[in-house]
Amino acid sequence: MSYSTKALALFGVLPLVLKQFAPGDVVLWYLFSTIISLQSIVDFGFRQTFLRVISYAFGGAKDIELFGSNQKEKTDEELEPNIALLTDIVSTMKYIYVRLTLVVYINEHIRNLGFYKTCERCSQSNSGLDLLDNCYFGLMY
Repeated sequence: MSYSTKALALFGVLPLVLKQFAPGDVVLWYLFSTIISLQSIVDFGFRQTFLRVISYAFGGAKDIELFGSNQKEKTDEELEPNIALLTDIVSTMKYIYVRLTLVVYINEHIRNLGFYKTCERCSQSNSGLDLLDNCYFGLMY
């Protein structure tokens, strides 16, 4: 998202959400907005690269060999979209994003398992400070 959209969400939407919704709904809204924000971090820049390659394919490129160079194909004719190349690009996108999703999903489950195990250990502690320290440690690792 652009910075102006983020600023609008912060200064325009947030006061409305805080005023109109119950605390539980606000927490849910924060959760969804955090997940959406993290999506761009987890993407690792693949979105921009795939958009550029898809644009080349729609422009009629025969392959993506010229993608890394500044050379252009010399042609006076209008080219049709390269459907075969688009199909290859979409299948590559599916391959990468499925594996990326699995890695993130497994990583989050391992982190959550560690957090719950740490909190189980914390709940057996008598001291409130130990509980807070151990749960913080569980969140970090």
